[in-house]
Amino acid sequence: MSEKKLAVKNNQVQQWDKVKELLTPAVVKQYICPDATDIDLFLFLQLCKTKKLNPFIKDVYLIKYAKSSPAAIVTAKNTFFKRADAHPMNDGMESGVVVRKGTHAEHRPGGIVYEGETLLGGWAIQHRKDWKVPARIEVDLKDYIGKKHDWKTGKDEINKMWKGKKATMIIKVAAVQAKREAFPNEVGDLMISEEINTGNATLSTTAIDTSKIKPQKETVIDIDDGEVVEEKKEPAIVPFLLQKSPGKKEPEKKATKPQEKKAPKKAAEKKEPEKKEEKLTPLEKKLRVLYNLVNLIPINDLEKKAKVLVTLQKTLKIPGDKKMMDYSKEDAEAMILLIKKQFPEEGKEEPKKEEKRVLRKDEIACVDCGSPMRKGTATYKFSIKNFGEPVCYKCGRKRQGRE
Repeated sequence: MSEKKLAVKNNQVQQWDKVKELLTPAVVKQYICPDATDIDLFLFLQLCKTKKLNPFIKDVYLIKYAKSSPAAIVTAKNTFFKRADAHPMNDGMESGVVVRKGTHAEHRPGGIVYEGETLLGGWAIQHRKDWKVPARIEVDLKDYIGKKHDWKTGKDEINKMWKGKKATMIIKVAAVQAKREAFPNEVGDLMISEEINTGNATLSTTAIDTSKIKPQKETVIDIDDGEVVEEKKEPAIVPFLLQKSPGKKEPEKKATKPQEKKAPKKAAEKKEPEKKEEKLTPLEKKLRVLYNLVNLIPINDLEKKAKVLVTLQKTLKIPGDKKMMDYSKEDAEAMILLIKKQFPEEGKEEPKKEEKRVLRKDEIACVDCGSPMRKGTATYKFSIKNFGEPVCYKCGRKRQGRE
């Protein structure tokens, strides 16, 4: 290896060491994907550390399209090309389009489609110095063309990028697939947005300034023979990955003076129109329940949580390397039951809060307990006269010390 290449490699190693210190769940959640769950963050961080991907310079993206669905991990096209170019066995690439005119189909280098021709797909050939036969890929346009759903017409339409640059986009898909096949250790398991179909979503190429990010320490969880033992370290970050949304705090009641009058509480706000429920298959419903249960397991360290999940999988005779998204319905049901057994408090659903009744025109709410009371009644008149505000019979007795 030449001195110049060695210097570049050493510089890359030093840069990665700095990036690795900053790659924590808290930083990713704050700067890259605020809606990511602990499972999303674990998978993303594992991929970044395994492949040495730097999300701060947009080597890779973590995108959350819906809070109830797993996040998508998307790799930049340049990442494939940079990694392949740095490989000592790289011997160049050829790529182009497959077009048809009449009954004749042609594999053409480049991305030009002439008038009267139909674009069928793309192709790419990645050469390696140590391979006699190069990696050759052909992709069909109709399998990858990006679409979006138009809710007005109820039809799927081709999105903006694919509508204007079909040839460029399909060549890109073929090229990254050829590089993935030729260099599996460098870019294996990575996907670009065109393969995942991100609709009209645009990916920012602006790098994140890491000089403003400070490394943070996390709570460490040790696992010994299936038992979870917490080792406290100070300072520890707030375990946001497992935090439930904080409930609304009730406003503190101020001491009421007899002569002061409080404005009556407003009637309940209009209810928002109910959203249509998503149509899910039985397997998707089970996976959603399992996904939520895993998020509630009381282990903050994601690597430790992953080890617990692998242990649970082996208990059920599910392969340890099998991903949750590949579970069968039976696998998901068995895993749900086992998690509820191991972590019984996390499997319980919170009791539903009773909805307050909407007040009628002739009613007003008690200022102490909020229960409705009719205007003009003896209780109402008594409370206004003695307390200066509407107070129900029960709360009035409490104020007088009779209960």
